[in-house]
Amino acid sequence: MQSLVSFFLDKIVFECSFHIFKIKLYLFLIATVLQSSYEDFLEESGFPLTNEPVWFLGKQYIVPAEKTILEEDVLTRFWFTYRKGFTAIGGTGPTTDQGWGCMLRCGQMMVAHSLVCRHLDRDWKWCHKKTTSKHMQMQARYKYQQQIYTKILKLFLDERDSYYSVQQITSMGASEGKNVGEWFGPNTIAHVLKKVCCYDIWSNIVIHVSMDNTVVISDIVEQCKVGFSDRTPENTDSDYNRSSWRPLLLIIPLRLGVSEINIAYYDQLKACLRLKQSAGVLGGRPNHAFWIVGYTENYFFYFDPHTTQQAVKSSQPASSLHETYHLKYPSSHIHIKDLDPSIATGFFCQTEEDFTNLCSNFRENIIKTSISPMFELLQTRPAHFTEYEPNVQEGKSVEDFEQLKYEEDFEIL
Repeated sequence: MQSLVSFFLDKIVFECSFHIFKIKLYLFLIATVLQSSYEDFLEESGFPLTNEPVWFLGKQYIVPAEKTILEEDVLTRFWFTYRKGFTAIGGTGPTTDQGWGCMLRCGQMMVAHSLVCRHLDRDWKWCHKKTTSKHMQMQARYKYQQQIYTKILKLFLDERDSYYSVQQITSMGASEGKNVGEWFGPNTIAHVLKKVCCYDIWSNIVIHVSMDNTVVISDIVEQCKVGFSDRTPENTDSDYNRSSWRPLLLIIPLRLGVSEINIAYYDQLKACLRLKQSAGVLGGRPNHAFWIVGYTENYFFYFDPHTTQQAVKSSQPASSLHETYHLKYPSSHIHIKDLDPSIATGFFCQTEEDFTNLCSNFRENIIKTSISPMFELLQTRPAHFTEYEPNVQEGKSVEDFEQLKYEEDFEIL
């Protein structure tokens, strides 16, 4: 009898041990699959292998749990690259920007992101598939938003009629001493875009470039408010017609070191990408620019314009226009120590409240957190500064733009 009891006890212990082993094995296999899936996602997406949060243009994501939402956010941003086969710049100039137009494309991406935020919203997501909603109002809204999104894209196509085309940026670059085929730096593209945006009456935004590592609040407020009533946006239904504030893209060109970014600025640069107003960073390696859109740990990921694609014409059907202007994941990532110290960080403020909040965040997350902040934030212009000069392009009209298109007299390198 005792031996029989002992037998059953041994059997129960064995079966329990076996089941525990099976449970441990299942848990191990599940963990392995999840980790493999996570590593595959990071490898495929260009994100570095890490369990830390991913920050993308002011929004935080936990991957792989929020992988799909992150993909949608990335997919919504426009990816502008080198193009070939477009209308010759200046009539007889180059028909491609391959090898010299990377910073122009990065500037385009920063402005395009701002225009999507301005006309649609930061949280709006582009859906490349037709909506299946049966609700007529939802379908109408979807169709309208897609039309706005396509209209934004057409502002950047490589045609002389497009406000932010490579042709127009190159044309305006002559005023900054840049010839066709000459590489732009972050500071140059910021000033050129500041001039070009004045012709975009529909968007009616202000691009302010803060120089000398100093953001002067009064200068920005003046530029966003003065002369507002003189402009007549095409979209008469816009809330901005009833506002006294024009949406702002603030660009701050900075040099954060001699040959590489000083470690003292690491956390401050990350803080810029965490702010909800973030429009990314124009930067890269020497003569190799890209649009930095986020980070995780000390790795920054970006959209890389160094892919040459065929130029797209505005006459193409809307369904095919978007085919080569989107990425599912950022192009790649780079360690912060490998970045060139010459950058320009951007911030989009839809309203005056957004700008006030941005200034507050500058004080709390950048100014007060370091004995050597990246830039200063001043309420008014110091006496030793030169007198503030508003954008000389302000008040330009569509007619002015039409005249600009035919005043192309370039020196070709």
